[in-house]
Amino acid sequence: MTKQEAAIIMAYTGTTLLTGEDFSIFHKYIEEKLERPVWTHEFADKAVWKQIKEASKEDFINLCKSLKNETNAQWEFVHYDPDYLVFSGTCTACKKKHESTDNVGKLPFCPHCGAQMNGEKMPVLIISGEEEQ
Repeated sequence: MTKQEAAIIMAYTGTTLLTGEDFSIFHKYIEEKLERPVWTHEFADKAVWKQIKEASKEDFINLCKSLKNETNAQWEFVHYDPDYLVFSGTCTACKKKHESTDNVGKLPFCPHCGAQMNGEKMPVLIISGEEEQ
């Protein structure tokens, strides 16, 4: 995330992301959006925050629309235990193993780190002549 993106998120949510010298990036962004000088004491005013949120709403929505999954996480097949029908796979993002009675390779995200799975999935196993989907 860039500091400019942090300023947009900070303006819309009210959650402090930029402090110290970086606060000036947020302050400048607010002044541009409100098209007027903003004094620091105004940040304590709920009515001003309502104006800030409304003025930054479009930028915040556009930022959310532009989000991309930048992980190239994949499931790496580890083991299949036919006695217990347990699949094991490792997430390439966090390196943690996940086991399931359902084919781990079908999960679209890692339950440990939340990484979205991209690219090749784990091989689909065939049990009793039927393909597991």
